[in-house]
Amino acid sequence: MITDRPDQRNRSPGESVRKRIGRYVRVSRFALVNRASRSSDVYA
Repeated sequence: MITDRPDQRNRSPGESVRKRIGRYVRVSRFALVNRASRSSDVYA
């Protein structure tokens, strides 16, 4: 996970929070898709 760099701290907190949430949503969705495809391969 990428930690907040000093150049990101002077931005508005809401922006970084939204970005972090968006990254988390993308990663979790990707993980869910991977898990689904893997399990379908196993049970195919």
